Amino acid sequence: MKNIRIVLADDHTVVRQGIRMLLAQTEGMEVVGEASNGLEALTLVQETEPDVLVLDIEMPLMNGIEVARNLKNQHSATRVLILSAYDELEYILELLANGANGYLLKENAPKQLVSAIRKVAENEQAWSEKRVSDRLKTLRTNMNYQPTITILELDLLKAYAAHDSIDGAAQTVHLSPEEAERVIEGMRRRFWVHSNDELLGYALSLGWISSRNGNFPIEEG
Repeated sequence: MKNIRIVLADDHTVVRQGIRMLLAQTEGMEVVGEASNGLEALTLVQETEPDVLVLDIEMPLMNGIEVARNLKNQHSATRVLILSAYDELEYILELLANGANGYLLKENAPKQLVSAIRKVAENEQAWSEKRVSDRLKTLRTNMNYQPTITILELDLLKAYAAHDSIDGAAQTVHLSPEEAERVIEGMRRRFWVHSNDELLGYALSLGWISSRNGNFPIEEG
């Protein structure tokens, strides 16, 4: 099994050193670069193409939100794990909208960072304990959140529920497995769920993969 290749981006040297020491003791993880500002982080990701970027929010030259936005616009395959001292919803929601795959509070990093990196590297989402996840779910409830889904997404969810595999679902809707995974990953991020199983459970709770009457809140496209 190949190592998970990681770039660390934080403007505090002591933080980067601590993370590097932790990961050096962890089998299957390799730090391939360090950045002390956002612009350097973006350049390093472009040059080294790591599996995961561990990214602080507050950095000189370019903040973490801007870095994530640039990587999303470049269709980078690198997964972004935010490591921050802040748990304000404004940060979390903006980072989600700009392609972040996980959000970990620095206070929890010693216990949760390794597992969070592994989750993100495997195309799952990672949140700091239940606090961030619960705040997102509370927001979704309190803001009268009305989820929408495209026809392609709905067809893919139904096929995935029927086949229980990405490959089978992709073939049904005439996508490659990679394209299907990107669509599913986009839904996980948009609906604030951690895994494909949780996505199916969420879709089931809304009737998207059980009702046959076609009364779904569908977006054209």
